[in-house]
Amino acid sequence: MNDVSLTNKTAINFLKMINDKWRNQFYYDALNKHAKDKIVLDLGSGTGILSFYALSAGAKFVYAIERNGNAADLTYKVLKSKFDTSRFAVINCDFWKSDLDIIKHPIDILVSETVGPGLFDHGMLTTWQCIKPYLSPNAISIPDTLSCDLWVWQKQLDADFLTTLEPEHLSAKLSMDACLDQDFAEALISQNPSDVKPMRWININHIQSEPDYIYTDKVTYTMNNLPDWWCGKKTDPKILFDVDVDAPASVAIINKISFESQTLFLKDALYMPWRFNPVFNLDSAGKYNIGYNNFDPTGNRWGQEWKIL
Repeated sequence: MNDVSLTNKTAINFLKMINDKWRNQFYYDALNKHAKDKIVLDLGSGTGILSFYALSAGAKFVYAIERNGNAADLTYKVLKSKFDTSRFAVINCDFWKSDLDIIKHPIDILVSETVGPGLFDHGMLTTWQCIKPYLSPNAISIPDTLSCDLWVWQKQLDADFLTTLEPEHLSAKLSMDACLDQDFAEALISQNPSDVKPMRWININHIQSEPDYIYTDKVTYTMNNLPDWWCGKKTDPKILFDVDVDAPASVAIINKISFESQTLFLKDALYMPWRFNPVFNLDSAGKYNIGYNNFDPTGNRWGQEWKIL
C-alpha cells in the first residue's frame, strides 16, 4: 500500500509510534496470542492502536484509558469505525489518580506503552501498582518485564565522537557570547556540582566497537516484583548500578522490555526516541555507583557519576 498523509493533528502527534513497525509487532503478536475472549485494559491508548489489535484478536471487552481528551476522542472514533461499541469503553481520565468504578470486569490482560527511553520514565511501574485491584487472579501484563543490561568498554569513548551522535536538543553548551557579562557566566559555571558529569543520550548502534563486557539483567522488574525505591507515584527515579573498572572506561545502560520469550532492546527502535541510550565516561579505575535521570526530549538531562571509596 502507498503511504498516506495524515491531517488529524492528534494522530500526527503519535506518528512515530504508529510508524515503528518493529515496536508494534511486539504488541500485535502478544495480543494475537492471548487476547481472544479476554478482558483487556489498554492504559495510555493514544490513537487506540493496541485496543484495535486486541479487538481484532477477539477480545471479549476492551477498556481504553487515555488522559488526553483529544487522544481519547480519537481512540473512540477509530474503534467505533470498525467495532461494535458494546465491545469497548473509552475512559478519559488519569488512571494513576482515579478510582475507576466504571471497570465492571476483572482485567485479564494489561497492555500499556507507558515505557520511555529511560525505561521507567513514563510510569510503567506506577501502572503496574495501580492496576492490581482490577486484575483477575491469572492476569498478565504486556510487557511483563522491564530490565537493563550494562555494556562496558575498557576505554573512554571519544567525547567529540559521542557529541556528534547526541541529539542537538540535548546539548548543554553555555554560549559565553550570549551571556554578554563575563562575570555572570563565571558565576553560573561555578554552580556546576563537582560530582555530576554529563551523561549523553546517544544512538548506541552508531558505536562501531563492541563492548568488552556485558552484564545482563543488571536490573529486572515485573508487575509482582517492584523495586524498593519505587514510592507509589510517577517520579524521576534514581536508577543505580554498581560497576567495577580497572582503567578509564565507558558504560552504557541498555534498556529492554520483554513478554514471555520475546525481548525488545529499546536501542533498536526505528523511529522513536527509545533508540537513545545513556552513556557515561568514567575517568579512572575504581568501583562506581552510577545513576541517571530520565530522557527529556525538550531539554538536557545530566547523569551522575561518583566513586565509592
